[in-house]
Amino acid sequence: TLNNCSSSATQSITVDQCSSIDELDELLSIFPNPSDGNFTIFGEGITSIKCFTLDGRALSYDIDKIAINELSVQLKEPSGSYVVQIIKSGKSFYFPIIVY
Repeated sequence: TLNNCSSSATQSITVDQCSSIDELDELLSIFPNPSDGNFTIFGEGITSIKCFTLDGRALSYDIDKIAINELSVQLKEPSGSYVVQIIKSGKSFYFPIIVY
């Protein structure tokens, strides 16, 4: 209280249930990263994978299923930074990757 005046404020916050970053890391993973362009993606229920340059240009790549939840990707691009889009359960997840 200052000069017989007082004030207060109240704020309500609503939090929706969502996945944390740690939970997403357990559901999908890419390794090694950085790599020579060959990397493995682990995850259940993956319906699509796409690779892009940082400016959004789609890249060509080879993909092989090596286990039920394991895919081997061969990106034939020069050294640089790229983005991998993984579609799982109707949601898109984006992972930065580095090719050396």
